[in-house]
Amino acid sequence: MKHLPLFFFILLFASCQSEESNLFRLKGDLHGLTDTVVYLYPAFSEPDTLIEVPVKQGKFSNSFPLDTVHPFCLYIGSLDCNVVLFAESGKTLEVKGDTSVWSVSGGGNLQAEWNEFFALAARAQDYERELHLADSFISTHPHSEVSLYLIERYFLQARRPDEDLVNRLLDRLSGNMQDHPYVNVLRGKSGQKTTPRHSRMLPVVSLPDTTGKAVVTNDLKGKYVVVNFWASWDEASRERQKQLDRLVKKYAKQPVVFLNVSLDVDRQAWISAIKEDTLAGVQVCDFKGWGSAFVKQSGVSKLPHSLVRNKGKDIIATDQWESALEVLLDGQLKAR
Repeated sequence: MKHLPLFFFILLFASCQSEESNLFRLKGDLHGLTDTVVYLYPAFSEPDTLIEVPVKQGKFSNSFPLDTVHPFCLYIGSLDCNVVLFAESGKTLEVKGDTSVWSVSGGGNLQAEWNEFFALAARAQDYERELHLADSFISTHPHSEVSLYLIERYFLQARRPDEDLVNRLLDRLSGNMQDHPYVNVLRGKSGQKTTPRHSRMLPVVSLPDTTGKAVVTNDLKGKYVVVNFWASWDEASRERQKQLDRLVKKYAKQPVVFLNVSLDVDRQAWISAIKEDTLAGVQVCDFKGWGSAFVKQSGVSKLPHSLVRNKGKDIIATDQWESALEVLLDGQLKAR
């Protein structure tokens, strides 16, 4: 629970003062999942609202009060994608199967709608077909919060989000859905660019590495973190990353971590680029492209791009490369 902000901490632990009927319950039993931790986080919220759920012999559970429906993502490091859950007060969702094939049962109508779409998408032969299925679902379910999630997942999280298309899809939603607080957040979101300010804190997120193991930014406390944003399809960022190899070796025994965050949406393209360029450092990717929550929260608007976080959580520099980055790190290490 250490990753939760205060407001969410209060939300989770207010259950003793809440009606039993308001509790949402999550249960899981996944064969092949060893004793570890899975992560639950709201799909329509900031990435630092991260709930750790301990796993014992493949089983896990959690419960907390909810006033309305909330979509959540259950991140399991050994899976290539998130398990999507539509949590409702008084409902129970059960995740069963193993780490390659799983199913979600229980819940209400929204979970059933998502399960229906997910089953169709799993049988799609290519990503274009998935996009078509998402578009069709949005047209036939304009009243559903699942449609809002699909706009976020498939169209805003595209490699190059089309802001006009996102807004047209939002316009298809029914009157009741137009009042959803997240609709206004999504409108024009793909066209908004922010520049990180020095002293801004690095977001707390969990990102999978090449083996599927979760790398949690908050676990890197006590170290300087150089965050390098790149993509297999961007030659300039690949060149920048290769130039960092010398510094990765120089600071190998120092409290410095090079966290390379890819904006790829294709896992094989990402893995191939890492092997081809023989890249060093920690490699992570959530396959959401420009729609990645971490990318958005970090204010990334171009590639290549980098951030430097101090031993606390503050961003102290942006777009520092080669000699400039070396001078910065040497100065920080000398001053410690």
